[in-house]
Amino acid sequence: MPTYDYDCGSCGPFTAVQKIALFDQPSPCPSCGAAGARSFGVPDSMRGGRRLAREGNRDAGSASQAGSYPRMRHAGGGCICCP
Repeated sequence: MPTYDYDCGSCGPFTAVQKIALFDQPSPCPSCGAAGARSFGVPDSMRGGRRLAREGNRDAGSASQAGSYPRMRHAGGGCICCP
């Protein structure tokens, strides 16, 4: 069975094993037993993942580090990303 992330209002985040058919149902908190709502996160790959880990987890939104990341190279005209 897959694991899902939940958030207890009293105890904070926890992970629980849940049947796929019940993925949208609350799960009891392992500490206090209260119903925990399912929480959603962003995968590391969407946040920079390995690149940020390799570069020391720099904050991309920091004004002091503006321009510290290399510019992305474009494939040129005619590709999907460069109309």
